[in-house]
Amino acid sequence: MRPRKLILHHKKRRRLLPYAPSEETTHRLKQMRSLASSLTSLNMEYSDDLTYSIDMAPRSANLSMHEKGGMQVLSKEDTETLAYRRAMLKRGECPPLLVIFDSCKG
Repeated sequence: MRPRKLILHHKKRRRLLPYAPSEETTHRLKQMRSLASSLTSLNMEYSDDLTYSIDMAPRSANLSMHEKGGMQVLSKEDTETLAYRRAMLKRGECPPLLVIFDSCKG
């Protein structure tokens, strides 16, 4: 009889990248234009927090037990990056985002 082996599945680890402001004005404007046009075309409003509108999902949908593979714990570096980004937003500095279409997620 073979001994049983424990099989573990880990979620794919993602790393938050710190924001480095671009010195190139044209590149920065392109990023801001991308975000603004995406939000405007969908009649959306930017939010720094995860929010669901009432017609999208009930409040009960935002539970950690629904996460496949369990919740991912942020590393120390990712926590620092997130804190840095939130501090920037409090100072009124919005990090530009480039919105791209993902063929899998839409």
